[in-house]
This record gives sequence, structure tokens and C-alpha cells, in this order.
Amino acid sequence: MRYDRRRVTRPQMMWLVDLAPCPPLRGAARGNGGEVLELGPTPIAALPPLPEYDVDRQLRDEFAVLGFLASCHPMALVADTVRAMHAVPATALRAHVGSWSPASGC
Repeated sequence: MRYDRRRVTRPQMMWLVDLAPCPPLRGAARGNGGEVLELGPTPIAALPPLPEYDVDRQLRDEFAVLGFLASCHPMALVADTVRAMHAVPATALRAHVGSWSPASGC
């Protein structure tokens, strides 16, 4: 079953993943004749009302799974700090040769 991302939160999708039957471990005792219990698709109305993860959790999960951030550029996380320190964009460093200037970006 396909779920509409606009109506299902990430925690609800993870809840569905946790419900999915796993294949039995090799050598494990099989009490039901080796069959895996199939629950079938879960209707959206049956999902518990789980709120969306906060931004920090989403970013940590993205980085843990993908190895990079997919929902924002990494520089967006430090944009306020970069502005506060009046950093010179890396593309403009040539004009600041010989002076001390904080730099950022690429």
C-alpha cells in the first residue's frame, strides 16, 4: 500500500516498518509451520496519531541513514553564526589576501 507523505508522518511510517513481519532467523524454531504472519496493508485511519519528529531528529536520522542531509544544505545549519561573524564568502577571498577574515562556503 502506498501512503501519501502529506498525510502520514515519519513516525507513523516508522511504526509501519516496525509492524512489518521479519523473516525468521536461520535455525530459529518455527511454531507456525514456517509461515510468516502477514497482516496485510494497514489503513491510514488505523495509524496512531504520532506527531512529526522535530527538525533535529529528522536531520540526525537522515545523516545516520544516508550519510548526508537530504532536507537542507549543511551550511543552512550554521547560517546565523556565519552572518553574525561577518564571514567573507569563499568566492570573495581573493579581495582579502593579506588580511585576517573569517570565511565560509565554497
